[in-house]
Amino acid sequence: MFREPTESWPDRPAVEALIAGPDRTILVVVEDTAIAGFITLLVCRRPQTPIRPSRTYVEIDNMAVDPSKRGRGIGRALMDAATGWTSQEGVQRLELNVYEFNEAALRLYQSAGFVTVFRRLSREIDRADAVPSLRA
Repeated sequence: MFREPTESWPDRPAVEALIAGPDRTILVVVEDTAIAGFITLLVCRRPQTPIRPSRTYVEIDNMAVDPSKRGRGIGRALMDAATGWTSQEGVQRLELNVYEFNEAALRLYQSAGFVTVFRRLSREIDRADAVPSLRA
């Protein structure tokens, strides 16, 4: 599902853009001079469409905790900091995407008050699924 990141990802300009904002930030937990976890936040503004009203929300774009430091409250501290930053920005909604197989993350997010709003389903298609002819 994912590729191994390279040392050039994310690159310095991308990280600097997140730090500088506006409407974005990286929050970091440091332990013993090493990064123990981080969360990136983006303010998203969606315009009104014929079927949806305009809306503004903060998206948790990425979050990670050093595997050797999990289970010590770092993820929860990052979630609490994200909630505080969202409120400070004057935004009343915090959203994220999570893969169904990521059970530990799901438990963390649910314990932080997140609920499922919608699900995106996927199906692999191969050539054996092809219909020889769609003509009537």
